[in-house]
Amino acid sequence: MMQQTIGGRVRKLSNKLRQEMAAVKIPETDAVLSGLQGMVIRILKEADDDNKIFQYDLEKQLDIQGPTVTQTLKSLENHGLIERKINASDGRKKELKLTDKGLLMHQQTSAMICSLEARMRQGLTEEDLALFFRIMDQLEMNLTSREDGHVS
Repeated sequence: MMQQTIGGRVRKLSNKLRQEMAAVKIPETDAVLSGLQGMVIRILKEADDDNKIFQYDLEKQLDIQGPTVTQTLKSLENHGLIERKINASDGRKKELKLTDKGLLMHQQTSAMICSLEARMRQGLTEEDLALFFRIMDQLEMNLTSREDGHVS
């Protein structure tokens, strides 16, 4: 019998979550929202008018490279989920805002995520969850550590 691996189990669970989320389609299309697109929509929804969000902010918050964010934003803009507005104080920067269609998409994905979270928590105690999150934190810390033992 083959030994289970952490990566294999995480990948399997990730695939199941992705399949569940594939049921949420972008309005007026057959396109499915990617996980990254969903995160961008959530970040933009959580930002209020006083906290303007720019592409650079997304790169830092999501810890991803500029070209990936650029491609994601172009896709969201092409689907009519976000718009870019020139910043009044610095014309070189473009503020990112959700459109009405983007807000609707946020509502749909939020409902799906809440439902999935509740399903995943079934049968788990608070102690189980605390242990799970402690283990996940340790795994993440292990992966962010360099080979020489220093945390990056």
